[in-house]
Amino acid sequence: MTKKGILQLLAIPTSVVDLFLHAGWYEGRSVALPDDFLKRFGVEHPAAEVLREYAGLHVGAVGNGIECARSDILFMYIGGPNYQTRYPEDVLEWEQRLQTRLVGIAEAHNRHEELYLASDGRCFARWLVSDDFYSEGPSFASAAESILLGLNRSKPLLQPGQESTDLGGRIVTRDSPEVYKYGPGELS
Repeated sequence: MTKKGILQLLAIPTSVVDLFLHAGWYEGRSVALPDDFLKRFGVEHPAAEVLREYAGLHVGAVGNGIECARSDILFMYIGGPNYQTRYPEDVLEWEQRLQTRLVGIAEAHNRHEELYLASDGRCFARWLVSDDFYSEGPSFASAAESILLGLNRSKPLLQPGQESTDLGGRIVTRDSPEVYKYGPGELS
């Protein structure tokens, strides 16, 4: 992916710019990337741009949203030596299933969720109180808007052999349109 393409995927939607400004973001902000990050992922991964721009910012707040609960986002490199846990095994398994490199970029929803950016710019979430893994959108920009405004765009990913999951109090099955398709012949 080109640098221009990455920057377009990462652009803050106008609908949430004020939340980022209130959190301390300004155009041209740049935070140094940790050595551990650079050794593991380099600067080519889209997560590098997200962390350079937003690391250390706590954007938004949990509360009532437009379609569902809105959340906060606390930007940080997840999995680094200063993070409280090692890189989660289930995230490595999802990397293999999705055939991409996932990099943890933030915690959300009062630190009950972790956000991961794929090498092609898609954004995923790992819910920390269960084994659930979700697609939050085709790009960081789309995911940030959904999470911060409470737009109901999340799609659960089912593990191999898992036939259903709870989505907002209702059961969805593998053939439900709300489920993110990632296997051969079923990509979302």
